[in-house]
Amino acid sequence: MIIKIKKRIIALSLAVILLICTIFYACKDIKIPCYASLGDNLPIIMYHQIIKNENLASEYVLPLSVLESDFKYIKEKGYNAISIADLVAFANGEKNLPEKPIIITFDDGQESFKEYVIPLLEKYDLCAVVSIIGSATDKFTKTADHNLKYSHLTWEQIEEISKNPRVEIGNHTYDMHKNDGGRKGCNIIKGENVDIYKEKLTDDLKKLQDTIKEHTGNEPIVIAYPYGEHCQATNQVIEKLGFKASLTCAQTQNHLQEGTQWLFNLGRFNRAYGKSSEDFFAKIL
Repeated sequence: MIIKIKKRIIALSLAVILLICTIFYACKDIKIPCYASLGDNLPIIMYHQIIKNENLASEYVLPLSVLESDFKYIKEKGYNAISIADLVAFANGEKNLPEKPIIITFDDGQESFKEYVIPLLEKYDLCAVVSIIGSATDKFTKTADHNLKYSHLTWEQIEEISKNPRVEIGNHTYDMHKNDGGRKGCNIIKGENVDIYKEKLTDDLKKLQDTIKEHTGNEPIVIAYPYGEHCQATNQVIEKLGFKASLTCAQTQNHLQEGTQWLFNLGRFNRAYGKSSEDFFAKIL
């Protein structure tokens, strides 16, 4: 009787060991998701025009080969691109962010974004925010002159790319992307009446918001300030219009925080030509 009991115990033990081994080998390749935490860095990268000809590269014009090198580097370092919508949801306590979050932005809305950038987003499993200038989009919608060295997206193209889950559309003002000795970007002019300024800015931004919604079905939740220029009155206007975040040109690191107020005036690192991906990201990632 005792021998039978011992045999059953041994058999049961072996069965348990076999079950544990089966579970271990079945689960060993399962990756447990890791999430970002409050206080973690949130680098935001700012790109502009993308071209193939390296001879045309400059502070705001980057060769396609360098952009691909950047994207490859970001992925190799384990970073995960998120949208502004993801960030807002995190700030509201509605979702987690993946570990090592990063936001990739493209200002001005050039046609090269559709031709060159989107295929690379697909290739490297990334997403990006493209902030458009309304007046430029109107201009190139009405003209047959399209050259990837200088042309901007048309409304038809914006409607198309807005359906891509890797693309988020941002507002870069309708017609305030100027620095001609008067108003710089959408900032207030020295001595300008604040109420008049707010009215002008509201009209400009709302015009683009309405037009984007007309073509995509959605209003942008983020504005990228032209030249990074803004003031306290600017912030009051954009919050009243319902924007959830704003992007500056201040080359500073962001840190994940509670609440949503910190989402206004986020810093970004401009990606200029002249450095390797390793050198550019050395103090950012």
